[in-house]
Order: sequence, then structure tokens, then C-alpha cells
Amino acid sequence: MKELAEELTRTRMEIVALQDIRWSGNGVIKQKDFSLNYSGAKTQKGQAGTGFILLGKIRDNVIGFEAVNDRICKLRLKGK
Repeated sequence: MKELAEELTRTRMEIVALQDIRWSGNGVIKQKDFSLNYSGAKTQKGQAGTGFILLGKIRDNVIGFEAVNDRICKLRLKGK
């Protein structure tokens, strides 16, 4: 995950949708340089799952995250 964040920083991308998240359940992983909002399968790790990795100032603009199921999640950001 750290390698992905470094590559996104290099390419100046602040938000990227991800698939095949390996964590089960729903949640947010906050690190110094990035945040990962995810929705995974409830019982099995490594199957299905989606999420968003956010870097920079955009991660402070998240006002909502909703896990619809293990294949769909919604992210709501503040408007500028």
C-alpha cells in the first residue's frame, strides 16, 4: 500500500478507485501520507472489495463514505 501511495504522489494523483481490496469488512486506514477507505467481503479476505486511496489535501475533504456492499462503495467530497 505504501508503494502505491508513493507512485500516486509521483504522478500527482490525489484520489484513485481500487478493486480487489484484501481487507474484510468496511473501514478507513489512516496513515501519515494517505488514507484508504474500503469495503470488503464480510467473511473472506482477498475476495472482491473496493475502495479509494486518497492523498494530499483531498483526504481532508471527505464528508461521507458508504459501503453499499463488497463490490460498491461511495465517497462524498466537499465542493470547492
